[in-house]
Amino acid sequence: MAKVKATAAAASAAAAKPTAAESIFDRFKRLADVKPIAITCIGWGDVFTLPMTVAEAETVKEMDPNPAVDTLAKSVIYTMCDASGKRVFEIGNAEHLAMVKSQPQDAVIDFLTQAQKALGTGAKGADDAKKG
Repeated sequence: MAKVKATAAAASAAAAKPTAAESIFDRFKRLADVKPIAITCIGWGDVFTLPMTVAEAETVKEMDPNPAVDTLAKSVIYTMCDASGKRVFEIGNAEHLAMVKSQPQDAVIDFLTQAQKALGTGAKGADDAKKG
């Protein structure tokens, strides 16, 4: 858990309030340079997560005919990566979707919760970022 708190602080720092001297463009550059964040999850141990970019979210529409189905599994597919930032699973790959769907629900929910905390997204992540 200590690793999650440390990485959550790093993610919060990336989204920290800008200084008066920092331009809007510089803020965009800083947020675009997010590195994979290590999190420790039930069953899988240490894994990595990255937020989706706008380009990736738009690509999902092309690669996934129905992104609103299997949302828990697809959330793992969209956000889990390796230490270099390469996605572990392919969007639209039926075998990868079936593999993620076969995982214990507790492991999937734990990953998604830890990812939100580390990235400062969702309700849990936003609460942690405020405490940060």
